[in-house]
Parts: sequence; structure tokens; C-alpha cells
Amino acid sequence: MQQSHQSVLVVDDSATNLQVVASLLEAYAYEILTARDGAAGIVRARLTRPDLILLDVEMPVLDGFETCRRLKADPDLMDIPVIFMTVRSESADKVAAFRAGAVDYVTKPLEPQELVLRVRAQLQLRRLQEAAEQRSEDLEVRVAERTAELQRTLDQRNVDLQDRQRLSDEREHLVGVVRSQSEQVRRLTAEWVSAQHRVDQGLHRSLSERMTERFALVDAHLTEVKHLIAAGECTEYSTEANRHLDVAITLLKPALSPVPGDALAADSSSGVDVFERLSDRERQVLTLLTQGRSAKEIAAVLGVARTTVSTYRGRLMEKLGVEDLTALVKLTLRYERDV
Repeated sequence: MQQSHQSVLVVDDSATNLQVVASLLEAYAYEILTARDGAAGIVRARLTRPDLILLDVEMPVLDGFETCRRLKADPDLMDIPVIFMTVRSESADKVAAFRAGAVDYVTKPLEPQELVLRVRAQLQLRRLQEAAEQRSEDLEVRVAERTAELQRTLDQRNVDLQDRQRLSDEREHLVGVVRSQSEQVRRLTAEWVSAQHRVDQGLHRSLSERMTERFALVDAHLTEVKHLIAAGECTEYSTEANRHLDVAITLLKPALSPVPGDALAADSSSGVDVFERLSDRERQVLTLLTQGRSAKEIAAVLGVARTTVSTYRGRLMEKLGVEDLTALVKLTLRYERDV
């Protein structure tokens, strides 16, 4: 016999029928509950919640049809399957039973094997239905959990996207600020360089003008002294003093004349380049002198005597109109810079 923990409520006004059905089903390990009328059956069903109800149709006061309708109208009892037991076998009676909410119909006198098979079938369906409902509930729970997890993932992804967009916006803003500041720095640097250049030019012109004025005054005074001496008005000065005055005036003359660089610029503006008049050997000597080489080093490089180097140096000073080596080097550097 198949063991079962399912319960069956039997509702019948006949004590004999209750005893027969109970004995038959208890042999199959079903838990049997009983009630003697429809009203008591509804109360018992509410208290025990059986897995199946066997309901007699012919009962006083509340017959089986009305009892079944009331069971199906109760939300807590409407899912319990009901099998009618009756002596009626007409089709109309069967239709009425199904319309009242029954799932099956057995006729009296009851045939034991038929009753057991019909009860077993309905209880199996009941179990399958409950299992399906449980699986559906479990599935709904899993779907809800999965949906919540996906929503959390989506929310987090949206947060990440918002953070990335915010970081991108901040980076773009910083790039714009850096570019703007770089442009400002370049503009301010250019303005500073231009202003510094103007200041340097102003200082150079101012210094040059002051020096020219001072040299002009010295030249005028010395020339006047020379005239006085020549006129015999300063007899206390000797011929030697007169000679020194001549030398002083001679030394001042270059300062009052255009500087070699200016002469070079004027010469260049007229289409004549002073440096183009130099020979190849003179250019070599001038380059080595500009590099700071000594006469001995230049002689070794060019394979000539040291006196030859001195001759070339004097010739260069004469052609370029300078008095010493320092002026020669400065003039050459200025020419190379301008070119």
C-alpha cells in the first residue's frame, strides 16, 4: 500500500457510509476527517484544510450542491478538489455537480477500487498543482531577485557612466583652462620680450646720445685749448703739452664719428659689404681670431709664420676701421648676428 500523509474530508449524513469510506481510505494511509452535514463539513474544512473532500449530494437542510458552492465561494477553500457521492446517475445531475464546482463524480453504492482510483488521481493532481504553484512562486522569487540584481547592476553602471562623463567633463575643462593659461603665458611673454626690447633700445640710444654729447664737449674744450695755445695765449704750455692735446683730440675723433658697426650698416645699405672685400685667407684669420685663438695657434692651423698672422691682423683692422683686436672681434660678431 502506498503511504500518504494527505487528508480527506468525508461529508455524509449516513454514519454507515462514513464508516465504509473511512475504513477503505485509511487502508491506504490517508488521514480521514468526517462531518455529518454540509454546514459541519464547511466548518471542518476551514479548521483542517483537507487535501480532498468527498461530498454526499443527498443531505438534509444543506445539500451537496449548495455546500460545494459555498466551499468554492470561500477564498481559503476554493482550491480544494471536491468529488460528489450520490445515487443519482442522470446526466443532468452530473452537469449540476460540475457546475457547482466539483472535479469528479462517483455513484452509490460505491465501488471500492473505483473510489480509491478517483481519490488517488485527484490527490496526485492536487500534489502536482501544489508543486507547480510552489515552482511558480520560487520562479517568481528568483525572477524578482534576478530583476533586482540586474537593476542594481544597471544602476551601478549608470553611476559609473555618470562618473566617467563627469571626469571627462572635468578633464575637458582642465584642458581648456591649461590652454587658456598657456595662451596667456605666451602672450604675456611676447609682450614682456617686446617691452624689454624697447627698453633696451631706449637705454642704448640714451647711453649713446649721452656719450656722444660728452665726447663732443671734450672735443670742443680740447680744440679751444689748442687754438689758445696756437694763438700764444697759453704760453705756460710747452710743445710737449701741445703734442699731448693733439693725441687726445685724435683719440676722441673715432668716438665722435659713426661706430664701425654703423659704418658697416651704412656700407651694407649702399650695396657694398665691407666683409666681401676680404680675401679667403683674411676670412680664415678673422674666423680664428673671433674664436679666441692666439697668434701661435692660428699660425699652427694655417701653417704660416706667427709674423704673418700679425700682418693679417693689422690688415684686417685697417680694412674694417678698428683700432684694436677687441673692436675687431665685436664688429665681426655683430656682422654675423645681423646677417
